[in-house]
Amino acid sequence: MPDISALTDLLATTLRDLPYNQFEIALDQPQYPGCKILEDENISSRGGQSIQKNIVLNYDFGQAQLRTMYQTDQPIVGNAMNQINVPWTFLGVNYSWDVNELLMNKDNRAGFIDLIVERRQIALAQLATLLETLVWGCPEGPADTFTPYGLQYYFPFANNGYTGKGFAGSQIRYTNGTTGTVAAGIDASVYGKWNSWVGTYNKVDNTLIRLIRSSIRQTHFNFPSFMEDPGDINDRVDSDHGIYVNDTLMSELEDLLQKMGDSGAKAGLLQGIGVVTDVDQKSYVSVDGIPIMYNPFLDTETVVNSAGKSVNPNSILCARWNALRPTVLEDMWNHETLPMADRGQHTTLTVFWDSTWNIVVEDRRRAGFRLHNPL
Repeated sequence: MPDISALTDLLATTLRDLPYNQFEIALDQPQYPGCKILEDENISSRGGQSIQKNIVLNYDFGQAQLRTMYQTDQPIVGNAMNQINVPWTFLGVNYSWDVNELLMNKDNRAGFIDLIVERRQIALAQLATLLETLVWGCPEGPADTFTPYGLQYYFPFANNGYTGKGFAGSQIRYTNGTTGTVAAGIDASVYGKWNSWVGTYNKVDNTLIRLIRSSIRQTHFNFPSFMEDPGDINDRVDSDHGIYVNDTLMSELEDLLQKMGDSGAKAGLLQGIGVVTDVDQKSYVSVDGIPIMYNPFLDTETVVNSAGKSVNPNSILCARWNALRPTVLEDMWNHETLPMADRGQHTTLTVFWDSTWNIVVEDRRRAGFRLHNPL
């Protein structure tokens, strides 16, 4: 019988020093915007039984008023605080090798490394696909604490029959077909300031650009100069915000904004829309400085409309990542174990990759918005 401990040490050492670009892997999709947001430097870390934050949703207690000289004032104290409560969710992937496979390739350095890299890359590719679904998706139902709170949860669709724009996003459509208005422990049907911004549009034209710009303005809250802005306390995540669309919308917006940008540039009136080239010489379309990015998840997004049909709503999803924060339990993000064996499979060495996390909204109104076709 081979020395399992020595083979385990060799495997662990190799995993720590794997070469890059060992072989190609055919990915499921061309872009992984959710995984980009979940890079280590972009997440918050904290402890606790769940993720809890306080937010003031009502402060109209009549304390601010005009007064006269020598007026007698009556102290007023109101119950202003609500609590955001988000459960921890658990995510993992594993990859294994049989001791016999490792021994067969032990004296072949290239074959040994390929075997290790292959298993690891295949597992992590599956993890990436799952993470994309989770970041942009929604739990199964109101009682589901197993699935993370994705952006379909925080930015629900407008109600069927709704047209227009405003803070009217309250009804979460869960994946099991049920609905609810409680998001992260707060009921949007009770607290109007917990509704998200929604808007509807019919086609990609100047009217849509005006809707996007209006939505940006209405969800960008600036605190008075004499107040402390709690948003300044938080580190920025990836960028202040991004707008995500499907492939069809991306192409149409590129065409429209390119034409508008060219026309504006010739007139000396670019006005913050068009195709921009950044410092790395990469081109992207933007509106008022916010990049518009392709999101493959939105290619297959569906919702049931008022006719009872499941349709792609052509969502335009804006997320401000300093108000919508991926949060992980301390020391439990992408935690990769050493190779281990058990009694039931004594010739199998397995590595486990574990994370405890969820997405936490700081303020639902300033966290972003969702625009889509009327339902």
